[in-house]
Amino acid sequence: TAPATGETWFTSAGRALKRVNGGASQPVRARPWPTGKAIALVSHTMREETALQLSNQYGFDLREPMDSSIKFCRIAEGAADIYPRHGPTMEWDIAAGQAVLEAAGGSVLTPDGEAFAYGKADQGFRNGWFVARGR
Repeated sequence: TAPATGETWFTSAGRALKRVNGGASQPVRARPWPTGKAIALVSHTMREETALQLSNQYGFDLREPMDSSIKFCRIAEGAADIYPRHGPTMEWDIAAGQAVLEAAGGSVLTPDGEAFAYGKADQGFRNGWFVARGR
């Protein structure tokens, strides 16, 4: 939920949905990669050299800073394309966003392309690096 904008994203029956200001829910779907116009969602505090390195690594063209959980939902609704997270988060920070993104056709994987794991009690539930993508 994004209280400032009245947006709520959720899943139901394996689909990703969005509701604005309590209105009717609408299905959302991650978009195919838009060559030459791919948008990466990044941290507000990301250093320029880090952003350039990630752009070279993942091939995105534009950047838009925003808060973590909303990034998954923006990709799910087709407003952005990738969220490369090369910094710490906790499992509870991303679990709901990942569910919405995957229901919309996107994915969350390690930078090596492996499935993203939960239940890391031995690590204090701290996440490693991941990449959230649209279709």
